[in-house]
Amino acid sequence: MKSFNTKLLSLCALTLAAVPAFAQTAFYNANSRLVTPAFHSGCSVTVIDVNNDGLDDIVRLAQGHDLYLEIQNGSGQFEERHIGDMGGGSAWGMCVADVDHNGWKDVLSGGGTTRIMKISDDGMSGTLYTMPSGSFFMQNANFMDVNNDGWADVFACDDNAPAHIWLNDGAGNFAVSNIINFAVHPGSTSGGDPWDSGNYGSVWSDVDNDGDIDLHIAKCRQSTGDFNDPRRIDVLFLNNGNGTFTEDAASRGLADSDQTWTTNFADWDNDGDLDAIKTEENTPPHLLQNDGTGHFTDATAGSGFSLDVFPIESVMEDFDNDGFVDILVSGDDARFFHNNGNGTFTQLTGLFDSGLESFAIGDLNHDGFVDVYASYANIYTTPTSDDDIVYLNHGNGNHFFNLNLRGTVSNPDAIGARAFIYGPWGVQLRENHSGESYGTANSLMLHFGLGTADAIDSVVIKWPSGISQTILNPAADQFLTVIENDCISPTAQVSADGPLLICPGQTLDLSAPAGYAYLWSNGATAQQISVGQTGEYFVQITAAGNNCTAVSPAVTVVTNPDETPVVVAPAVTTTCAGGGIELQGPPGLSSYLWSNGATTQNTTATASGSYTLTTQGTCQPYTSSPVTVTILPANQPVASNDTVNAPGGSVTLTASGDSILWYAAPNGGTPIATGDTYTTPTLTSTTTYYVENLHVYLGTAATGGLAYPSGNSLYSGSSSTNAKMTFDVLDSATLVSFHVYTDHPGTRVIQLFDAANNLLNSASVNITGDSMLVVVNFPLAPGTGYYLTTDATVNLQIPNWNAQSPRLQRNINNLSYPYNVGSLLSITGSDQGNNVYYYFYDWLVKANDVVCASNRVPVEVFYNTDIAVPDVSQAGVSLYPNPANDVVHVVSSASFEGSRLSVYDVTGRRVFETVLDQRNVQTVNTAAWSAGLYTVKLENNGNAFVSKLVLQR
Repeated sequence: MKSFNTKLLSLCALTLAAVPAFAQTAFYNANSRLVTPAFHSGCSVTVIDVNNDGLDDIVRLAQGHDLYLEIQNGSGQFEERHIGDMGGGSAWGMCVADVDHNGWKDVLSGGGTTRIMKISDDGMSGTLYTMPSGSFFMQNANFMDVNNDGWADVFACDDNAPAHIWLNDGAGNFAVSNIINFAVHPGSTSGGDPWDSGNYGSVWSDVDNDGDIDLHIAKCRQSTGDFNDPRRIDVLFLNNGNGTFTEDAASRGLADSDQTWTTNFADWDNDGDLDAIKTEENTPPHLLQNDGTGHFTDATAGSGFSLDVFPIESVMEDFDNDGFVDILVSGDDARFFHNNGNGTFTQLTGLFDSGLESFAIGDLNHDGFVDVYASYANIYTTPTSDDDIVYLNHGNGNHFFNLNLRGTVSNPDAIGARAFIYGPWGVQLRENHSGESYGTANSLMLHFGLGTADAIDSVVIKWPSGISQTILNPAADQFLTVIENDCISPTAQVSADGPLLICPGQTLDLSAPAGYAYLWSNGATAQQISVGQTGEYFVQITAAGNNCTAVSPAVTVVTNPDETPVVVAPAVTTTCAGGGIELQGPPGLSSYLWSNGATTQNTTATASGSYTLTTQGTCQPYTSSPVTVTILPANQPVASNDTVNAPGGSVTLTASGDSILWYAAPNGGTPIATGDTYTTPTLTSTTTYYVENLHVYLGTAATGGLAYPSGNSLYSGSSSTNAKMTFDVLDSATLVSFHVYTDHPGTRVIQLFDAANNLLNSASVNITGDSMLVVVNFPLAPGTGYYLTTDATVNLQIPNWNAQSPRLQRNINNLSYPYNVGSLLSITGSDQGNNVYYYFYDWLVKANDVVCASNRVPVEVFYNTDIAVPDVSQAGVSLYPNPANDVVHVVSSASFEGSRLSVYDVTGRRVFETVLDQRNVQTVNTAAWSAGLYTVKLENNGNAFVSKLVLQR
């Protein structure tokens, strides 16, 4: 029996889902795994191992208050359990921990009243517990063990008063505590509002690396614009190690007054201490670096970390397993920043559907890559009609290492525990939190990406109790369970005796390490199982006398895999005749057969039609979806050759077509003339010209966006709000016009920006009535993240207004982003949230015209030397003197009246021309001519006569 690397085999299976080859981080919608995919959580969500089986589950609240557990059970589907209503409206805060030590984690949530749903011993029901003195406007909440007695305590942010803390009595009940004095400004108020209110986001973390947990509170009292107001200055309560805490944010570089929504801590520079990020309501975010003692410096400048969204949630996690934590922020939309490992971050786009407000993270298919559970809300907590989405991570070839910690002396969920892993990367640090950011909680599985490294030197675990454990040389790519002061699990991994892609009727043997007790995800209990069905398979192994069980990473077996190739084509598959559209097949396949007969990975479509690619899959051939290509013809021009008889002259060439261009060369160059006719210069040899026809295909126009404003809230909620409407451009086009509505006439300047905040175009518009069609004709190139706004400095000059807002009507009724404008453009939202539509209505967008040029058709002017041209003397016309040095006399009879007399130099350039009149003698002045030989040509009644004239000086 042959053993295969299941990590690589799993990766091969995942490539069937058509992951872009260039994407290191990618996610896909896996809502089909849920019993109820149409679910609407709002703000508060959690991913956590709720039943301690080693698999992350989903804890979610229908409409923000009705509790459901989605249990990951190894079948590829989640088992849904409805626990009960937690009461009240949509929750603002949420966190999860086992408060009564029954093996099931309990759920705290609230907004107006703080409650805990204590999950029963069988995980099928719950008992609702109301926190004493728990009725207040709660924002974020946390479980932590503040007094280190092994029982989870509770902290909650209060928006209208100082924060609150409750201690666990050792039976899962709670009492109000003053272990921390949150009223650092006792008795001080602003308009009756306590100075210690405005508490929004919170996290318990050992920020100063001294072995005990500290508390950071992000403060954002929105009613004040004073940067010195304590209600908006973040605080840090440092644990003194003796049951007391001291506020010391200012000296630590954490006393931010920018109205912070969230602060989050993680080791983004891999130096063994916890750094931070801060997201702000109206100002740029901050990237902060810890010096190892809990003193932070701002490292934002040049880091690439910037936001163009209203931020609600944030987290730092290694999503691509390269060994460095990335940043994910969401609010009115999501923004993802990849950690480059050198103090800089690169924003990646297109990872999630637009409008993602909140999320929680964990490993929802147990493959060693961190996934995202996303929810959509009207800022802040009211769920929208958009379904929550399970975004599973496509993964890649990087290695990982996960720790599943369980406390005995410490709290059983190991909240506050830290782990350091050492290897070629140096050191990585992870820390367990329950509740962070703004109303969410993430997996307590400590996750480490290893990049290409497949070995770990050592692991050091520091438990909240003060106990430290060191593990030497643990295997990579495993979920290792460690129970405090008890045991370390064996390494659980699965090997296969062949590829994980099998055909109908075939089976595959999966094996676990020998010498343990086994429980496979399909219920089998042998060391080896034979499988013939598509599924995710993993095994739990237990050593005799060892309480630490481990669950292997899942391997995905696919029966009769759908290996339909995906053809990559340009966004625009229309081009002019003579060109082509390149179509790309997936790399590395054994065979390619295109519908045009090509057998290479890529082909060029040069004729209109539908193109498909057929490849040989594991079990059968597969044909791609068709790509429609349109080749636009330009009719060849029709032109005629002509002849010039010796000794030379010019002709007028004609051609017919849509729009004619004349050239002197078959390729390149600039036109020498335009139009249906072209008069050549005097020619003394056969000469070829080239004519080209242009055909213009007019671009189609489309309208979209809201047609007009409606509702009862038509103007910006704040006179300082100068909103942005964001949109993506799908094809080259021109934004022609839109309508605006106002009750305040005056000049506005409409501005167009790209995603990098570069001003691309602007238009000054004098709005004279309550509505107006604004024509801007802004050219647009394909891309994402464009936005329209107005110039706030101009808005300030609107008579009798004096505000940054443009005083243009908005809409908050029945919105459903995106609004597509044909196939050209998609209006994706506003910077004030997707529950508001701003300023610009009934967009008119026109696709760019396509101009197609025909092949150039040669047109020849033949120089005819076979015709004998008589001398002018034979016509009875004489020239004298000849040679001449001044004037030349032309002597003719009256019968030559109306004849054309022309003189050419040796280059064929005409230097003189006249029409003879009735006089017998006419004089030609040659003073301006150079000495040399000239040709005199007389044209009379269709006859031509020539003579030579010599000038001497």
